[in-house]
Amino acid sequence: MDTCILYIEDDELQIALTKHTLQRQEYAFHLDFAETGKEGIAAFDPDKHSMVVVDYNLPDMEAPEIAQGLLKKRAPFPIVFMSSAYMESQIEEAEQLGIKACITKSDIKENLKQIAELAIG
Repeated sequence: MDTCILYIEDDELQIALTKHTLQRQEYAFHLDFAETGKEGIAAFDPDKHSMVVVDYNLPDMEAPEIAQGLLKKRAPFPIVFMSSAYMESQIEEAEQLGIKACITKSDIKENLKQIAELAIG
């Protein structure tokens, strides 16, 4: 079975770019998408998903709150935060929650490689 990653992201352009990048590259994983924190928490299946990637700022909640909802289903679990930029306090909060990484959206190709490496092992 291929590795399946849940990607919680509300930006349609970012989703389209991610899908396009995946189609052009050889990755051994599949992405499921959710557009809100609530949808992402509801869609999260720790038996199906190997990792969750969460956009830091969503309309209904921020990544730390989403991570707490996910970790109630299974903890520990590999979660990655993704944002355009981070403040030091956000990185510190992520570390306290046990988040695997805080990566930026600036280079989606490189980020997908990093996510794949974290998810696979």
